[in-house]
Amino acid sequence: MNAISKWMMVVALLLGPVVALVVAPGEVNAALVNASNGLINDTTQNLTWVSDANLFQTQAIQSGDATAFVNTIVSDASGLFTGYVVTAGDFSISNVLTNNPNGVMDWWAAQAWVHYLNVTNFKGYSNWRLPTTVQSLSSIGFPDGIGSDPGPSSSEMAHLFYTDLGQVAGSSVGSNPGLFINVQASSSNSAYWSGTTLEPYNAFLFSPWNGYQGNSFSLNGIAYAMVVRDGQVPIPPPVSQQLAALLKEVTGVGPGKSLANKVELAQTYYAAKDVQATCAMLTAFVNEVEAQAGKKIGNTLDAKLIADANAIEDAIGCQ
Repeated sequence: MNAISKWMMVVALLLGPVVALVVAPGEVNAALVNASNGLINDTTQNLTWVSDANLFQTQAIQSGDATAFVNTIVSDASGLFTGYVVTAGDFSISNVLTNNPNGVMDWWAAQAWVHYLNVTNFKGYSNWRLPTTVQSLSSIGFPDGIGSDPGPSSSEMAHLFYTDLGQVAGSSVGSNPGLFINVQASSSNSAYWSGTTLEPYNAFLFSPWNGYQGNSFSLNGIAYAMVVRDGQVPIPPPVSQQLAALLKEVTGVGPGKSLANKVELAQTYYAAKDVQATCAMLTAFVNEVEAQAGKKIGNTLDAKLIADANAIEDAIGCQ
């Protein structure tokens, strides 16, 4: 049994049986607003969350080579810490040796990965970070504010899970609560790093498995990581409006009505909730614009059309 299992097992023994509470998709506090492109605005905390709560795993899988992906993160983190050098060993062994990443890493690796997100300007922003916790032992417990428990304001994750997503102490919030996906909340190993430490050895954690917040975890232990940034992102118009605007842009542009026809088909597919077909049509649209650039379409307009089509693809989750 690893360190985090032991930590959560003690909590479980104190609580007795754990009853799962799964919050159905769409049941979110009004404070959380879908900002599209995989981002969620928290209007009361003035934060932006990434909706994928196991984004590291998703990126590693999509890279096609988890080992190379981790090595890139390690390279970018050179000189990031004073007195500590991040290596591939800071990531879970299955992340770097089997190309079957599970998303867990130690605190140093989590910080290095966040640094990588900022270096690569993830989603157009370079101020991503791990969520923070009040740097005090008073933060430890079930932050529902009941009795002697710390309040939800004790950490950004506590506020998110208890106030915005309705977690109940001793119960799991589920894997896809509200607008979030891939939340790791299925077992006693399910805990997330905070960016806040009690120097020099420990960092705070939060567990969506039962809502417990603790700090007695070594920086070299393993946990999951989710990221947040200060400030909210602009919310784009509805996809239907973006498609209508794109159709207006391309009417009379290019060879015949080919581009306009593709946008009209994309509108039809989107109205029928066929995301895959909508994405395929937008890809065909972009390919045609690129083929006609400098010929039937001016260089300035082609860049604008491609950018607008890509924004719609991002909004509906095209890969």
